[in-house]
Amino acid sequence: QNAVSGMQQAMAMLSQLDDAAYTLRKQAKNVSGQLALGAQTMLITIKNLGCTKENLQVTLTQLDRNLAVLKTQRKRGMIGQLQLDTVQNQRDKLAQSIDTLETTRENLGSSVALMCGLDANTIVMPADFETLYEGNLDKMSYNKDLEQAQKNSFLIWQKQDAVRSAYNSYDKNISGTAEAVKSAEDALSAAKESVVAAFDSTYKTVKDCRTTLAAKRTAQSQAELDLKTATVKYRKGIISKLAYQQAQDAVTTAKLNVESAYLSLYTAYNQYEWAKEGVLITTAAASQKGENNMKRTIAAGLSAALLCGMVVPAFAADTKTATNTTGTTQTQPTAPVKLTFDKLEETVRQNNVTIKANNNTVLSAEKTDVSDQYIESY
Repeated sequence: QNAVSGMQQAMAMLSQLDDAAYTLRKQAKNVSGQLALGAQTMLITIKNLGCTKENLQVTLTQLDRNLAVLKTQRKRGMIGQLQLDTVQNQRDKLAQSIDTLETTRENLGSSVALMCGLDANTIVMPADFETLYEGNLDKMSYNKDLEQAQKNSFLIWQKQDAVRSAYNSYDKNISGTAEAVKSAEDALSAAKESVVAAFDSTYKTVKDCRTTLAAKRTAQSQAELDLKTATVKYRKGIISKLAYQQAQDAVTTAKLNVESAYLSLYTAYNQYEWAKEGVLITTAAASQKGENNMKRTIAAGLSAALLCGMVVPAFAADTKTATNTTGTTQTQPTAPVKLTFDKLEETVRQNNVTIKANNNTVLSAEKTDVSDQYIESY
């Protein structure tokens, strides 16, 4: 009888351990997806910040041309010193902004490198992304994809598991158990609504970004037509060289705006694909409407950096360092590493310190076997 009782206890314990291991696997998978998505969003943001930098450099070039004209006018007494100083100050501030932007890109690149388990002084920069085709966007199906997102949602599963646990503990004769069931069910309903709202926002963001990209491409076509007209007029001496250069700048800016809008769409679509897998990152940027998709993408990337910041301190202790002749410790410089989208996800899943720790925890839980110790006790 004692042996039978011991076996029953062992089986019950094994069932609990199986549940615990399964929960750990679900949690580890969710964290892995969140970190991979965060890293990808940051990588796109680095590329988008590069577009922003180029745009600012176009503006800087325009200001330099204007300054040259203003300096000539100042020498001839046509304008006052204050007007010249004002434009010069604008130019200097813009140059500082460009430097700050590049520093931000490098900082994001370092954060991505740490997420990938690379040396702390390594900077990850984006390689060429795969092309996002119209056919990919046309295949989006709200109802079908929402159903898939709900099925794969870790949040919904977590709340469903809490409801199951509450019902297992329910006893009408025990105070508080009925309230626990009700609370768990309310939390599940709230989770489902949250997932639907987040998915809806992601779906609409893709549509908004697609519309914006079409508008930017139209603007680029118009700018190119205007440049052709300006070229003819300039050759005939109808317009000045400055006006012609402005038309050239307009085309350059339009092209950069198209690239930025494309990257915003790329970000939104990538988040949509992850949403179908149950991985949703809701940010303030994701809910914004209008045409400012560049800022939306940048905000999403910075939010992802904050979200994934937990991996940076964890890996910092493993950074390779060297000692110089003065006795101070310095990090060895490392050449920038360019990663594709798929390679980035693979590297994060394989080398990220948080993901590896979670996987080790899961393996440890799966190897735990208490059946023998119960059997040998009886």
